[in-house]
Amino acid sequence: MEGLLQENGPFLWQWGTAHPVRNPYAWNTLANILWIEQPVGTGFSQGNVTIHDEDELAEQLYGFLTQFFDVFMEIKNNLVYLAGESYAGYFVPYVANYIYSLPETAPLRLNLQGILIFDPLITSSLVQLEIPAVSFAHMHQNIFNFNASFLSYLDEQNTKCGFENYTQTYATYPPHGPLPIPSSSHAKECDIWATIFEAALRINPAFNIYRITDTP
Repeated sequence: MEGLLQENGPFLWQWGTAHPVRNPYAWNTLANILWIEQPVGTGFSQGNVTIHDEDELAEQLYGFLTQFFDVFMEIKNNLVYLAGESYAGYFVPYVANYIYSLPETAPLRLNLQGILIFDPLITSSLVQLEIPAVSFAHMHQNIFNFNASFLSYLDEQNTKCGFENYTQTYATYPPHGPLPIPSSSHAKECDIWATIFEAALRINPAFNIYRITDTP
C-alpha cells in the first residue's frame, strides 16, 4: 500500500499534505501494475501464516499468480517483471528463481523477463540502515536543519553503538570478510535511523526518505 499511495501509484498522498496529487511518474502509464501485499499478514492482507522461509514465500506467491491469471487470462502471456523495494531485496530474487525453476508441466508458465529491486535490503539492516545514518545526517544537515544538541546526541549514540568508523574499517576493498555486527548495537538507542526520521518529520511533516528536499 505504501508503494501504491506514496511512491509509484497513479496518485500520491504524502505525509503532512491535505490531499492527494496526480503522480506524473506513475508506473501504470506504461504497464499493467499489480501491487501485492505479501507474505500473509503484511499490510491489510489476512490469513494464517504458514510459511517459514523465502522458498515457501515464493511458492505461495506463485500460487496467487496462478489464480490471478486464471481470472485475467487475456494478459497471461504478457511480459512479466517482478519489482520491489527494501525487504523485497530478499523476496524478489527468491520468487524469480522459483518461477525460472518451474518444470514445463507447471500449471502457469510466466513470461518472466527480469527483476527490479531498488533501495534493497540484501544484508543486515543494521549494516545498510543504522550504521550510515549519522554520517548521512551530517552530510545533509543543510536540508535536515537539526539543532546542535540533537546532532551531538546522534554522535554520542553512534559511538556507543560501535558504528563510528565502521564504514572506514570494514566497507573497504578488498573486503576483509563477512561484515561483523557490533556487540552493543542491539540496544534500543541504536535504532538511530528511526530517531533521525522522527526528528525530520517534526521539522518537515512531508519528509520523504527518497526525496529529502520535499516540503509540504
